[in-house]
Amino acid sequence: MSNKELIQGSDEWFSARLGKITASRLGDLMKVTKYGESTYKTRLRMELAIERITGKPASNVVMNKAMHDGVEREPDARTLFEAVTGKEVALCGSFDHPTVVNTAASPDGLLRGENAILEIKCPTHVTHAKNLMAETMPNNYVYQVQWQIACTESTHGYFASYHPDFPPELRLKVVKVERDDEVISKITTAVKQFDIEIESLINDIKKGGNKNG
Repeated sequence: MSNKELIQGSDEWFSARLGKITASRLGDLMKVTKYGESTYKTRLRMELAIERITGKPASNVVMNKAMHDGVEREPDARTLFEAVTGKEVALCGSFDHPTVVNTAASPDGLLRGENAILEIKCPTHVTHAKNLMAETMPNNYVYQVQWQIACTESTHGYFASYHPDFPPELRLKVVKVERDDEVISKITTAVKQFDIEIESLINDIKKGGNKNG
């Protein structure tokens, strides 16, 4: 079974992503503060270095209520997306970038008969209300979705925001996202540089080992 066919959330899927710069973590990588590098980026570099050294997850993800709700609601969101749009969604696993090493993306689905990805978010009431009012995809998801498009070699994607507590006509907001090669080029440069930094950090860690071991 190829990585593209893995079930998301399975042990095999997590293993396929170990040590890789994934689309869902690009917000941490691309984050810039007025004080310089963000603590999120610093931590991400260390976590990925450790994963490449040990072959084990560097941190255990503790799911809060919002994360749990998102996982639980995603299938319903996908079903509603299909009903509203008339499009059929195929589940998928992890896609390595075709040319950039040590990076991957796992969209929430691929559109059958259409060269496109689907990214579903099941946010809080307030965030979903804001998404309903917005004409475009929220800025904090741009890097993730564009990298999903790049890794799957798609021409476009769909961003869907879902919350079951809203009236039927307001439960789902869908935004079509065109491929943006300028943004993808920016991500590519950042990912390549970050990968070099991770390998450098790995070398520094290994230098501190027991020379007699």
